[in-house]
Amino acid sequence: MTAKAKDAILRLIKERGPAKSICPSEAARAVATEANDWRDCMPDVHEAVRTLHAQGLITVTVRGEPIDPGREGGPRGPYRIAQPRPVS
Repeated sequence: MTAKAKDAILRLIKERGPAKSICPSEAARAVATEANDWRDCMPDVHEAVRTLHAQGLITVTVRGEPIDPGREGGPRGPYRIAQPRPVS
């Protein structure tokens, strides 16, 4: 399921565009099936976010500020996922 979550995240942020972000629940809804509620997919989405961030494929923000979702405990509260920000 984590591979599907990774694919969904990358597809959704590409569709959304470089200046926009997605909510993790959007990715969970994209991979949910009739057999499992989107909320049941959230742990896989969180794991996919940590992996994609570590690979430099996404940016994760809380209140517009970049964070490391791999830190102990992960993000606290709502967070957003976007394409990597260009290095200035």
